[in-house]
Amino acid sequence: MLKSKPMYACLCCQFAYNFSATLLQAFLPTYFRDELFITLSMNGIYTMIPFAVQIFMKTFCSFIADTLRRKGILEPTMSAKLFQTICSVGVAISLISLAFLPSCDRPWIVAICLLSYGIFYSFGIPGYYTSLMSIAPQYSGTLSSMVMLAATVANIVSPSLASLLMTLKTPHVWKMVFTFTGVVNLIGGGIFLIYGDAEVQEWVILGKKREEADVAEDEKRREEEKSEPIQIEFSSGSAKSL
Repeated sequence: MLKSKPMYACLCCQFAYNFSATLLQAFLPTYFRDELFITLSMNGIYTMIPFAVQIFMKTFCSFIADTLRRKGILEPTMSAKLFQTICSVGVAISLISLAFLPSCDRPWIVAICLLSYGIFYSFGIPGYYTSLMSIAPQYSGTLSSMVMLAATVANIVSPSLASLLMTLKTPHVWKMVFTFTGVVNLIGGGIFLIYGDAEVQEWVILGKKREEADVAEDEKRREEEKSEPIQIEFSSGSAKSL
């Protein structure tokens, strides 16, 4: 398992996935207030856009991916790579656009950027997440735990980096933060495009065969033990087999 390249590709995607999500959840209202001077009432409306969109888009994207696979239009691996690439590239473009396009005079551009972010972010479910559940079904619990570890690291690193840049009063801090986050998503998507997979891995199949062989060996041993004659000794010293 620890040598599985598709697993590490999923870890990278999960890191990027949570890196951007945590950044928006923690700092989007601050960005609107300090950089675009958006009022508190509109701040809340803008902030909810990407998360509200995902309620519908994650289910819709997964339905489209399942339909394409069921009709034989896309193989499982090709489907996962296609949807993950759309997710990574789309999220990166949305975040970089969010950094450079909106201004105090054009705050409405924020809504477009966040809407596109929410749409593209949803493509990750039929992308890396489906791959994670497919490469080793009987080890899905272990893989999910490892992926959640990567997500937790991202949840720590993302706000820490943004806070550090703001504390140092770095010029153009928001452009740096959003652009860096976009690059993280591109790197994660690129790694998955190269090493990602959505088929059951060879090491899983071999492990299952070994388990089946062990079970068969145990059953054979029990049958042999049952077929062995039972020796009963009598007081006279003679023995009789049953």
